[in-house]
Amino acid sequence: MNEVDLILKSFCELSVKPLFLLREDENVGYSFDLKVEFITKMDKLYKKLRSQGINKLKYIKVRCEYCYPDKPSYEFYSTNSKRFIMRYIIFKESRNLIRVEECLNRPSFNPFSTVNLKID
Repeated sequence: MNEVDLILKSFCELSVKPLFLLREDENVGYSFDLKVEFITKMDKLYKKLRSQGINKLKYIKVRCEYCYPDKPSYEFYSTNSKRFIMRYIIFKESRNLIRVEECLNRPSFNPFSTVNLKID
């Protein structure tokens, strides 16, 4: 699995376990965080989501016209309620930088509506 796939798996499972498989290299940054800092930040986010009753996420690959228009972004939805939760830009910017940033622009769907997600 590549870095982006591991990060997406981590988001979907709301678990930092896949992140421990990321490259162990002090020169690699995850949106300006070292690996351990990135894992700590994600663990805090996942705990917050789980405290709100969100146990798993699914994503839809979309494109943000503002942040990085030529890069993929991912809208995450609760598998329980099918409601929009958040959107992140996630891509490998260079050999030593994986961009993982929350996108605060408008989602492609109404954030207060549900979407027709295929739940595996």
